[in-house]
Amino acid sequence: MLPSIPPSKIEPGRISISRSITRIVKAEEWDSFIEILRKPLPAAFRVNSNGQFCDEILSMLENDFVKSLQAEAVESGEVEAIKPLPWYPNNLAWHSNFSRKEIRKNQTLERFHEFLKLETEVGNMTRQEAVSMVPPLFLDVHPDHFVLDMCAAPGSKTFQLLEIIHESAEPGSLPNGMVVANDVDYKRSNLLIHQTKRTCTTNLIVTNNEGQHFPNCNSIASEKCHHPIDQLLFDRVLCDVPCSGDGTLRKAPDIWRRWNSGSGNGLHSLQVVIAMRGLSLLKVGGRMEQRIVKAEEWDSFIEILRKPLPAAFRVNSNGQFCDEILSMLENDFVKSLQAEAVESGEVEAIKPLPWYPNNLAWHSNFSRKEIRKNQTLERFHEFLKLETEVGNMTRQEAVSMVPPLFLDVHPDHFVLDMCAAPGSKTFQLLEIIHESAEPGSLPNGMVVANDVDYKRSNLLIHQTKRTCTTNLIVTNNEGQHFPNCNSIASEKCHHPIDQLLFDRVLCDVPCSGDGTLRKAPDIWRRWNSGSGNGLHSLQVVIAMR
Repeated sequence: MLPSIPPSKIEPGRISISRSITRIVKAEEWDSFIEILRKPLPAAFRVNSNGQFCDEILSMLENDFVKSLQAEAVESGEVEAIKPLPWYPNNLAWHSNFSRKEIRKNQTLERFHEFLKLETEVGNMTRQEAVSMVPPLFLDVHPDHFVLDMCAAPGSKTFQLLEIIHESAEPGSLPNGMVVANDVDYKRSNLLIHQTKRTCTTNLIVTNNEGQHFPNCNSIASEKCHHPIDQLLFDRVLCDVPCSGDGTLRKAPDIWRRWNSGSGNGLHSLQVVIAMRGLSLLKVGGRMEQRIVKAEEWDSFIEILRKPLPAAFRVNSNGQFCDEILSMLENDFVKSLQAEAVESGEVEAIKPLPWYPNNLAWHSNFSRKEIRKNQTLERFHEFLKLETEVGNMTRQEAVSMVPPLFLDVHPDHFVLDMCAAPGSKTFQLLEIIHESAEPGSLPNGMVVANDVDYKRSNLLIHQTKRTCTTNLIVTNNEGQHFPNCNSIASEKCHHPIDQLLFDRVLCDVPCSGDGTLRKAPDIWRRWNSGSGNGLHSLQVVIAMR
């Protein structure tokens, strides 16, 4: 993440940054990093491999401009004026040691500038930053592939994808594949059409949709048959999501002046939903490339997603054997499971969650499946099973333990859990109510646990009966239509005195489940943006109730 730079730190034509306010590179690399940032971004371009004059253009670059521009390069302190990018196939991509502005303004580069302009206009070349050329190469596109470019404008990568599809087709034949290029902005979609029409291809469709709401496309057998046969899924998806642009500082140094952390953080949720919509449109065995500014964060994000979710559990503070169980965890299992943790590359096998009071919540570095299947963890597994069955412990994800803590529940509070099943948070609320009551006395408060699904309501009863409490009512209603509850003075008096209002309400509304990928990775396959967006209005009305 880049620092927010005060205007006083930026001067025209140069960038001045205090190293003490940023930790984005190693100390020994700082000077070279700043030196590179101060240099204008070199121009780069690609030669269209399908163009009629591809060989002639490459010959002109290699035999004419490489030599004729050399004198100008020496004056600028560069070894070479232009050179092919070594990682791009067949010398089709070139790097210039002059910026776009230098090429446009410098009189000695006028012939080179006119050459670039002309060949770009007729579609023989495309001016494109080197970093932008990378994602299409990783997609490994074949001529029969259906490719979706979700955020395509201004179109240089779309052009590149079309080139690859045509280039890899049999000589003299058209490819069977297609590129669907989408952009949310209709003006940028027009720019996209202008950019790609230079390819003169029939293998392109341009659409104007929000990436996260990109529609399902169905094929039909004939005009007479209106029943969809198949949903169109893509072999490759390119997902160059909107970003804060802080990776383009050399091209647009003005970004330092107006950048703030909200620029990137505010776009994160949009980036994720676009990426997940892309994944839902991908064929089994397909490939998706998402390009975001901070690649190092994306890699760690994916690495974490691939790891199974570690098991977590809580010890019931009101249980008769609470101290004995904590002692067993601290003095027995912490040590006995250590060897297994070291084998798995973890520092600790189990440890208390530092933010949960009184060491009552614990985190394991093994997943539920590992605990269940691994023979060396059998004793620990049996311990967890037994203590959970008798109500001394509850297995619950760490993230699920957080909301009840924030409610600050007191023993005389009336608490409503609106979407309560399967019941781990309800159990936790009951524990808190009892724990905070005077020793030897029952709390005056109560938890009303509601769920819309009667089967899940039964599961809720099964889960919470382990508390052996009289301070719980389980109901089966739609959260958004939860009824008013009135108290009456006596059986003979049927006039309601007061409507029952609650001191605390926990509203864990229905969601698409895309936050549970580590626990249920098959969500990637069936997720689409409608899963979450379709629930939004329901979430709002439940919260308002």
